[in-house]
Amino acid sequence: MKILLRLGVVIGLSAAPAAAATYMQQSTFTLSQASFKGMDSDAVGTLYVLGLPAGAQTYTVVGYSAPGISPQFSFDTGLSAPIAFAVEGSGVIDVLDASAGLTLKRFTNTGAFIGQASYSAGACNFYTTAIDKANGRLYVACQLTYHAMYLACVGCATGPAIVTSTSISEYDFQGTQLRYTMMGSDATPGSCYTPTAMTVDREGNLYIGDALCRHLLLPDEQGGKRRRPVVRLQHACDPREHSYGAQIRLR
Repeated sequence: MKILLRLGVVIGLSAAPAAAATYMQQSTFTLSQASFKGMDSDAVGTLYVLGLPAGAQTYTVVGYSAPGISPQFSFDTGLSAPIAFAVEGSGVIDVLDASAGLTLKRFTNTGAFIGQASYSAGACNFYTTAIDKANGRLYVACQLTYHAMYLACVGCATGPAIVTSTSISEYDFQGTQLRYTMMGSDATPGSCYTPTAMTVDREGNLYIGDALCRHLLLPDEQGGKRRRPVVRLQHACDPREHSYGAQIRLR
């Protein structure tokens, strides 16, 4: 399998026409794995690729030196269902696995096991995750469907019998939940509630891609008033004006 290494940032939303995008090709090289799940680099530029070798049941990490992109090391993680992957500046490797619940395992770049933590998403449908390697945080988004209860009165309108809502939880690397945010629900007009993809930049800012609203959202960590989305991808559905108040605040 070959991979083309380019400069750029990607977040996995469904296809939409891109405005002027420019890439600079750096290198093309062959992977030893049959398929790959993710890649990242450390502070000195070493490239790490998480992939599945042909015929294997568990994923390996292969390290490539820059700029020549020649293989330097590899090791088997023993994980069969990785869903998030990050490499810290020091070379510590973080892999979130979903084969039995959510488990974050950490390795040195020689493959030595450092430790692990387990996370509970509760009784909800798991959506997506993101690792914040700058601050040692893990974000988990999931969707919950429940039967709502309303106070009824003569002539009063009631909401839907079944409500779908989304939450985003923030954890540390020890498994402790630090924050729980109700992002929105289909019962709240103007609410985005389908965080299909999340990513964290080098400064620790969390970006949320909402497939239903077609928005790229940036939560405001400092609080204050709600701001506009970072990017409005397209009006493929209800444009939604984000009227869910302080549940999530945007820059």
